Amino acid sequence: MRFFQNKFLFTFLLLALPFLSLHSQEILKVGKIEFIHKDTSSIEDNALADVIGINKVDVFTRSVLGEDIFKMEKFYFDNGYFETKVDTLVKYDLEEKEAFIQFIIKEGRHYRIDSLKYNGLEKISAEARASMDSIKSIRSKRYYNKVLIIQQTNRIVDLLQNMGYMNATVRQEQGTIVTKHDTSCTVDIYFENADTIFYFGKTKININDNKYGVDEKLMYKMIEYEEGDRYSKEVRLMTERNISKYAIVQSARAVVESIEGTKANFTININLTNRTEITPFITGQSIDNKFFFGGGAQYVNKYFWSGGKVLNLTASALVNTLDINRFEFSAGVTQPYAFNKRSTLTDKITLGLYNLEQFRNYYAGNSTILNYFISDHTFYNNASLELNEEIVRFKYYDKDSTLDLFNSVLSLTVTHDNTNDAFNPTKGLYHSVIVGSAGLIPKLVLNAFNWNLNYSQYLKAYTANRFYFQLGSKKRSPVLAAAFKVGSIFEYGSGDKLVPVQTIYKFFSGGGSSLRGWNAQENGMVDKPEDGGNFLLEGSFEMRKDLFPRSKGFLKNLGAVVFVDYGNIWNKASDFNFKEIALDIGAGIRYNLFIGPIRFDVGYKLYDPSKRELSKFAFHFGIGQAF
Repeated sequence: MRFFQNKFLFTFLLLALPFLSLHSQEILKVGKIEFIHKDTSSIEDNALADVIGINKVDVFTRSVLGEDIFKMEKFYFDNGYFETKVDTLVKYDLEEKEAFIQFIIKEGRHYRIDSLKYNGLEKISAEARASMDSIKSIRSKRYYNKVLIIQQTNRIVDLLQNMGYMNATVRQEQGTIVTKHDTSCTVDIYFENADTIFYFGKTKININDNKYGVDEKLMYKMIEYEEGDRYSKEVRLMTERNISKYAIVQSARAVVESIEGTKANFTININLTNRTEITPFITGQSIDNKFFFGGGAQYVNKYFWSGGKVLNLTASALVNTLDINRFEFSAGVTQPYAFNKRSTLTDKITLGLYNLEQFRNYYAGNSTILNYFISDHTFYNNASLELNEEIVRFKYYDKDSTLDLFNSVLSLTVTHDNTNDAFNPTKGLYHSVIVGSAGLIPKLVLNAFNWNLNYSQYLKAYTANRFYFQLGSKKRSPVLAAAFKVGSIFEYGSGDKLVPVQTIYKFFSGGGSSLRGWNAQENGMVDKPEDGGNFLLEGSFEMRKDLFPRSKGFLKNLGAVVFVDYGNIWNKASDFNFKEIALDIGAGIRYNLFIGPIRFDVGYKLYDPSKRELSKFAFHFGIGQAF
């Protein structure tokens, strides 16, 4: 009997050998991946797909599959499924050279937290304990979740370090111990070094390789604490950030130099960057709804004169068409921390030659901006006060005439911005309000000196609002974006030299960053939309989606959008009519780069209240999102 068994086994191995050899030599692609749930299915397959690695490689590999079993069981454990078992079944299609994979999952019981204990905090103050209790969000009977426990523990560590317990931390080895019971678990977290409150001692500034003679006194002014203050990690980091905001500073790090009793003496080590830089650049930007592409060069001196000032010289050329272009040179000086640690003062002189459709502008202006950071914790985070003084010559093509204008605009801007990305936001709200007054200074100056210049008097108010909602928990889930803006210009005053508000200060509608069913400056309930209007109301809704979020190649950055735009411009606010709100729909392609997405949009006029004979379609190219 043993002979026949051995003979059968030998024959089976002999027949299977070519098949096994084929498997060992064939390179198979990863085909369809399935998740088979034997009992319950509590976690979505999309979340499981993010955990495994076999779907992120081009070639099927047994070692990767084995690692994925461990990853999935750990993922389930970290989410409170301590008994989960994962197995795999692989089916081979040798004709298509693909491997089809099934992950067979038995979740088991979902464990709740019976108690969450913090050990090693017996000596903290009553104030610290009360503050710690106020930030606890994980209570008993909740399902175990490792990520939430780590987040809460890190908040407690930060709180303790901000209340003087400088060395408080979670124990390195076995800092968290989970004890499993029948249907629940006990979580013990062990802290150490949370028994002594420290205070700031002396602080020394150390500027490494100070070849530019940077004044150490500038750095001392940025320190947020006094000697003897209770230690706070947040205050130490704020000091580092303050110093790092000087353009000449590459990095700043405050480290403990020595301990004297409960006093910690610090040294702030500062590394400097290059003092001067010359940088060529290319750029694309929307100006008055027209897209301009061009480039230029920028010279920056990051330690100009004294006080940490920054000198910025920029020359640029921007082109919309051969006839519509802009040439500009500017020189600006920025003083960080002008009056206190929250304020920045910038003064910039600009000379420009702007060739537009109706006229040519010769421009000379000076802009003075005082910027003030309010707080991260208030609705309005930032405020700025700006004074623009401009002398502009308008040379009209059709009239063969000129207009010399002296304009001065004093404006206040307040901003709220909690969006998560400057170029391609997926979450958050941006909101700004601008109110300005023009004409007061020119009226006084021109009446006093009788110069042959004209001016305009008006009040201008404008608000821009952008909302971003990510529709899903995954990093590259679709995004719903919305925008709304409204603005109005109120003209007033009288006099021989008073002229109406000129085109360059008005609102426009239509274009790649406006209503995309119209070309730039083509929409409006005014005689000539390209001349602008004094009242604007516009908005958009846009759905953004990455087309191939799991791709690793060229396609991973490719996205698409669909959108609806609405709005218009009118001669004045009293002319506004709901029935005259234009409407378009459209779609576009996005390709994400480090500078933001490159976009191409096609818009279709759904409703045009102006009844002008225009093409139903408009095409737009741009850099960055439409809003």
